[in-house]
Amino acid sequence: MSAVPPAFTPQTSFSTLAQQPISSTGLPGSELDGEFARASDSINQIKDRLSEVQRDDGKLRNGVVSTESLSADVVDLIVLGGTNPITWAIGIPIAVGDFVSNPPGTQGTYLCIIAHTSSSVFANDLANWALIAAPPVVGVLYTNTFTGNGATTAFTLTQIPASKDNTQLYIDGVYQQKSSYSLNNSTLIITPAPANAAVIEISIGVPSNTNIVTVADGAISTSKLDTNAVTTIKIAALAVTEAKIADASISSVKLVDGAVSTAKINNASVTNAKLAQYAVTSDKVADDSISTSKLVSLSVIGDKIASNTISTTKIQDNAITTAKISDLSITAAKIADGAVDTAKIHDNAVITSKIPDSAVTTSKIATAAITTAKIADAAITPEKLTGGQTGTAPIYGIRAFVVFDATRNASGGADALNTARFIISSGNVSSVTKTATGSFTIAFTTALPNANYGYFGNSVVQGSDDISIYRPIGGTKSTTSFQFDAIRRDGTNRDPQEAAISFIG
Repeated sequence: MSAVPPAFTPQTSFSTLAQQPISSTGLPGSELDGEFARASDSINQIKDRLSEVQRDDGKLRNGVVSTESLSADVVDLIVLGGTNPITWAIGIPIAVGDFVSNPPGTQGTYLCIIAHTSSSVFANDLANWALIAAPPVVGVLYTNTFTGNGATTAFTLTQIPASKDNTQLYIDGVYQQKSSYSLNNSTLIITPAPANAAVIEISIGVPSNTNIVTVADGAISTSKLDTNAVTTIKIAALAVTEAKIADASISSVKLVDGAVSTAKINNASVTNAKLAQYAVTSDKVADDSISTSKLVSLSVIGDKIASNTISTTKIQDNAITTAKISDLSITAAKIADGAVDTAKIHDNAVITSKIPDSAVTTSKIATAAITTAKIADAAITPEKLTGGQTGTAPIYGIRAFVVFDATRNASGGADALNTARFIISSGNVSSVTKTATGSFTIAFTTALPNANYGYFGNSVVQGSDDISIYRPIGGTKSTTSFQFDAIRRDGTNRDPQEAAISFIG
């Protein structure tokens, strides 16, 4: 047999060349020819080696398997023999040297090495057998494709390769040497990161009879289960807990007869609504069991008690509780005179409809109880005013008034300037402004209803002068202001130390 063919190792990185501009000498043809030649040489040598061990019909070439090719285990099996082919069945004696092909639940040919009686399952007896011919392993090739971005070096695979030898990596169609990448379980690591938009393709070889799928916890959702897939034998003992049973799911047909024993009924769970009509007969009630505390309101139906049977002496003291009294049963005839005192009346219980007309007399109204908010607008008529007013003529009030000192400013300082004057007292007047000696303008805080109001005023006598208040011809008279003059007897204006003026209408 010839020597082992040398491994094919690429000498040129065409992915690197592809990133460089094409030179004037053209494409790297010589490098391609060299790589193809080396690949061809390696393939041809492998083909020659295969022809040395395999015939054209696919079987081993005659004379290939020699004694020295056999392992010690195989030699021992040949010594044991194996001349008795059997059909495996349950409960039959198996002798050393018997062999069976493809027993139930597995594949391959097995040779008995320990005599025994077959059990119910062949897999339970494997310690008594030696596998001498395993079934062929059919491989499955998986391909994962990614796109580089110039930064990412780690890529997640859909399968976990048994080793790097079970993979082939290509970037932009160029095969990558095994030394250019690494594997960490299901993660492919390429350093440096593939270029942006580079097409990354890796092929993963996995035997088809190998458990290649690892199901993550919680991965089998309801939608993954076939209808009726969860059968009785799939449910572990005690797995159906209270939380797994939907409300109202346990119907009558689900209960075995007699299943609801006394221990299953919670205390006080059998309420009046659960008892069928007339279900509690005399023989179900223990002697002396029905005390006052056992009677629920309205539970003793009238037609069960003879007329006039429940006399006063039959009712325990304090036995008539609120629950025992029917709605609207307490009529006027049942309430003793004077029995309803203040404590018996709920707060806010006496509403308008409960008070007869004219029932609230003077003695019922507390002192100072009638506040402004309680008096309706226009409700104070002349006869309601104090002072013993007589007659029916209407009474009108002053709309505004002011008492001021014209010789002082608004702050009280003495000066004769044409500014706001000092107000001694006022009502509905915001300011009195001096416009000239003896001339003033009053501003109202709230406008009067109209400009047709009346006014009157006077001032104190200063020396031999008595000063009168006049509105000059053409002086302002509006709803918001009023202009007037203070004039001495000789007809000249004077600033009075105290003047008063009022407005009505």
